[in-house]
Amino acid sequence: MADWKQNTERVVVGVDGSDSSKQALRRAVREAGLTGGTVEAPTAWTVPQSTARSAGCPRRAATRQR
Repeated sequence: MADWKQNTERVVVGVDGSDSSKQALRRAVREAGLTGGTVEAPTAWTVPQSTARSAGCPRRAATRQR
């Protein structure tokens, strides 16, 4: 089990390119600076089907099942 201190030193913020996610990332960096922590910023995006197909991806791979 991770100890409490380890959990407080890492700030995780999702980034998808939106203005609100950029603002959240800036805040996460400030918070990490205050605590001596690190920032993890996983990203997400959607690849347009036309782009995926032109790159040679099969149709099935270009469409994500939800």
